[in-house]
Amino acid sequence: MIRSISICLLFCLTSLGFGQTTLQYSLEKGEQFTIRQEAQQQIIQDMPQGPHQVTNTLQSIMKFEVTGVQQDNYYITVTFKELNISLSSNLQGTLLEVNAGDPGEGDQDSNVFHSLLESPIEIVMSRTGNVLNVKGGDIMIDKMVDASGLEDEYSRMLMQASLERDFGSKALANSFKQLTYFYPDRAVKVGDHWSNQYQGKISARNDWTLEELLPTKATILGKARIKIKIDQPDQPIELEGLQQTRLVTLRDSGFVRSMKVESNSKGYSSPMALGEVAVPTRIKSTITYTLIQD
Repeated sequence: MIRSISICLLFCLTSLGFGQTTLQYSLEKGEQFTIRQEAQQQIIQDMPQGPHQVTNTLQSIMKFEVTGVQQDNYYITVTFKELNISLSSNLQGTLLEVNAGDPGEGDQDSNVFHSLLESPIEIVMSRTGNVLNVKGGDIMIDKMVDASGLEDEYSRMLMQASLERDFGSKALANSFKQLTYFYPDRAVKVGDHWSNQYQGKISARNDWTLEELLPTKATILGKARIKIKIDQPDQPIELEGLQQTRLVTLRDSGFVRSMKVESNSKGYSSPMALGEVAVPTRIKSTITYTLIQD
């Protein structure tokens, strides 16, 4: 059965008087942006028999195309062009290796994730980057279940429920916000602060600061308190921690040029094999996003 992998996926400016600037997206229909994502996550559980460390690495390339502009919202199609995932354990060795672009014969995991490639996801995004709606997640999940080769209806249903936690429309909307949702709803100047928040598997209250404003780019710093809650039947996890973000955006479009997100959190997990025992758990993660110029 396919293991559940949390992928954290994804993403100006006009000057005002008195040194203030309206930071927001300014996109045009037909514009395209390609983003490279690289992520590494370390999960450490202090088990009774000793530390268990799981290392999860992900590399992906995503293409964003603006398909429509209506009032204060943008309609954007997102497609995965490449996807590689590696999951390893200090106790169990390699748990998962996925090359979605070149799945080998009989490689169930790679074939499942291969179905993600070129499967369009439609998002509606405000000028501040808030993701208001996502379509296409359910279709993508159906493709993944079909690609698994599972025929038993009960097994297909279990897999679909598992994938829904990571690739359902609501889960995708919350994931995209990490990449897109950082602009204020008012004019600001260098040194000003603002905040926003989003909720989901990872909930965050972000405090942002405009560090630098140049003719072609803006630099924004973010600090956040985060809560992670993963309701997996075999191993629920609840953690709290801190997250730091540094990002550079393009002044003309507002799109991300580069972003680095680092977080450390700690709490407890409850592996089913240990019954009611709460295991101290820590997660450290680093995610980078880089705009690829065509």
